[in-house]
Amino acid sequence: MLTFGFLVVCHATPETEIVEVVGELLTEATENVRRDFDNQALACVMSCRHQRLGDEFTDRQGRTTRLMLADIVLDLEETEVAKDLIEEFIALFDASPIIHHVVKFEDPLLQKELDHRAAEIFAIEMKLRRVLSFIYMHAYQGKDPFDLLLEETVKPMEKPTDEQMKTASENQFFHLTFSQYVKLNQRKRLQTENIMDAIRDSDQYDAFRSEILRTPVENEDDAALLAGLREIMNPIERMRNCVAHNRQPSDRITENYRTAYARLNGLLDQYMARW
Repeated sequence: MLTFGFLVVCHATPETEIVEVVGELLTEATENVRRDFDNQALACVMSCRHQRLGDEFTDRQGRTTRLMLADIVLDLEETEVAKDLIEEFIALFDASPIIHHVVKFEDPLLQKELDHRAAEIFAIEMKLRRVLSFIYMHAYQGKDPFDLLLEETVKPMEKPTDEQMKTASENQFFHLTFSQYVKLNQRKRLQTENIMDAIRDSDQYDAFRSEILRTPVENEDDAALLAGLREIMNPIERMRNCVAHNRQPSDRITENYRTAYARLNGLLDQYMARW
């Protein structure tokens, strides 16, 4: 069974029976879905766990009214039309003059969708971290592998110790957020001491200028990949936020995510195929 939870707020009168009101809407939704899907059987049970009657107040039309809150639970058989029934049920809520407001909480169909997205995002982020490690370990050969961001403006939000990263077999890329990936290869501002060192170490002006203007990753292909992330990561981050905060992604977020995911996956695969 699939269990859905709703907070239903309705306009209360002495005659209002919120369980009956919601029950009638559920019956209508069930009949509509059965008709659309050739009378496919739908087993569902509705119950009300909690009710709370509000105080009287004056609404925007100057009428004296009060609201009733109900914690509604719907146990629904897991069938291919379960999603359609829930959508029809909510649509009837919106159309009812009695219902003031509805919020959906427990939703196993949404949970299943977000679990799938979480697995996708886990896979693509690990692939991204692998590529970034390839790039930065090559750029900083012989340097501290736990300090690959030493010249970057981007730093981990919560700086892990070398021992923590070593124990977990991680590096600094495991501690960046999605919004930080797009800011890679931006060198932090040079201090006076760094500029003086560059002057002392450069025999000619061109060498000095090159040192002052260089980026952390200078390889042309590697730098191009890092720059390309800026066009792709935002849609994936928006989906990741929906997953992290257990909310329904909009159709636009979902469409943009699918496009960006395919682009990023192809970009990373193409890069690694070179090696």
